[in-house]
Amino acid sequence: MRLRQRTVRWSAGVLAAAVAIGAGQDASACNGTLELRKIATSGLVRYNFSLALTDAATATGIRLSAPNKVTDSSNSLRMNYIELVSPPLTLAQLDAQFPSGLYQVYCSPGTTPAIAVNLTRAFPSLPAITAPANGALIADRTPTVTWTVATSPNAFVLQLVRNNGRITELNVELPGSARSYTIPEGVLAANAQYALLLNARKAIGAAGSGNALVSGRQITFSTTP
Repeated sequence: MRLRQRTVRWSAGVLAAAVAIGAGQDASACNGTLELRKIATSGLVRYNFSLALTDAATATGIRLSAPNKVTDSSNSLRMNYIELVSPPLTLAQLDAQFPSGLYQVYCSPGTTPAIAVNLTRAFPSLPAITAPANGALIADRTPTVTWTVATSPNAFVLQLVRNNGRITELNVELPGSARSYTIPEGVLAANAQYALLLNARKAIGAAGSGNALVSGRQITFSTTP
């Protein structure tokens, strides 16, 4: 089945959403996750709001209700998924565009929210990557990433990307007690540039919902020829 795509925007273009819609697929529920992320890179801290909604094939519309704003995404065909991700924001922009409070996502038809999360600014402790060093040139093809953190989160997610984020090489979830991870053989290429992002995740909302506050640290490194 070929999917059609269109774009809807959160008020004033603050939040862009890519929506794929089609027909002929069934889903018994409208599920998804909401994340608020705090990412530190090169001394700069930025924030990001993310909503990923899946299994929405029977929905004729999606409504996101948040403090001071409501947005609708409606169409006459069935939705397969919806993903909304904000651009990087300063703390002042975050507070203005996504204030603390109750965020709810509804799928039509239906009156029960698929997601209901009280969003706060109680981020988990920001991890500090101790190896490799930011900007390092690495000869080892299976280096060990190490880090420290003041308080253990529920989990860590380690991501490794190259080509300015266009290719994801790793996306690994680790327990909150972890303090190191060895990159497997065959992942790193010679003479390549990588970005390494270590996310500390703190679960919010209902147990097992996947909703989270995230504090992440990003560094870059290169490999030798």
